[in-house]
Amino acid sequence: MDRGRGFSKSVFGLLALMAILVVAALGVVTLGQAPAEPKKPAASAPAIQVPMGSCPASFVELFKVSQEQKKGLTFYIQGQTLGGLVVKAAGDGTVEVRNQEFGRILIKLEDVSAVAMN
Repeated sequence: MDRGRGFSKSVFGLLALMAILVVAALGVVTLGQAPAEPKKPAASAPAIQVPMGSCPASFVELFKVSQEQKKGLTFYIQGQTLGGLVVKAAGDGTVEVRNQEFGRILIKLEDVSAVAMN
């Protein structure tokens, strides 16, 4: 009977030793990792700047929503329609738009008769 108790003590001791080794190994792995770099804030989109009188103020509101919320607009230009997302309006009487077909589209605001958003 003495042998049974000795065996269980040695198994218990072996399990305790293995647990200590696992904890030590995890500590080494955790300490060995490079510290995480803090996330940099995303670059903000350029502000919408439209010269006074080049288009209605409500157009400018839609341009801002399109740019900030990444929502597409439909532009009605001389009887044609063009859909796209506003990238920027630099203040020179144009608005820069992109869509799936073209990466960069410049629209003269004086030619826009209407703007629609879904």
